[in-house]
Amino acid sequence: MNKNLASTRKTSGKKVSFETAKTIGLLFDANDLNTRNMVLKYGASLKKQGKRVSYLGYLENKHETENYTFDYYNLKNIDWAKRAKGETVEEFIKQPFDILIGAMLETSEHAEYIATLSKASLKAGPIPTYVPEAFSVMIDYKKGTDLPDFLRQIESLLKKTQATSQSLAS
Repeated sequence: MNKNLASTRKTSGKKVSFETAKTIGLLFDANDLNTRNMVLKYGASLKKQGKRVSYLGYLENKHETENYTFDYYNLKNIDWAKRAKGETVEEFIKQPFDILIGAMLETSEHAEYIATLSKASLKAGPIPTYVPEAFSVMIDYKKGTDLPDFLRQIESLLKKTQATSQSLAS
């Protein structure tokens, strides 16, 4: 699977900063209610900054009767090679986000698959376990870090990275 994913990875070459990003995709594990609420709260804070936010959560079981405020995929959307499939997943992958954030402390093969194939200009998340190319900006966090702190670290790093790029350009 890694060879196929590495060969399909394309970047737009578009320069993106956190401040100028207009569209952000949040990829997350939605199984835990607290995690789900943290990601939705973070997304709401991004929306207050004028960013358009799309969510894709993973729910292990099929929840047809639930009305979620985010798109999701589940175990039925994962094939034998642990690749996420389905219309919702494909639509998320096709979106040309300025930034894709893997809002998770631990990745999964299907989340890394989605991140790798995503058309996002910049992809940030934890250090991948299965596909090294999944994220272009990776955070190695200390044990005991919680998700809100992890998201703050990603945002801080993306802001610093842009500041460095601007100072090098001048």
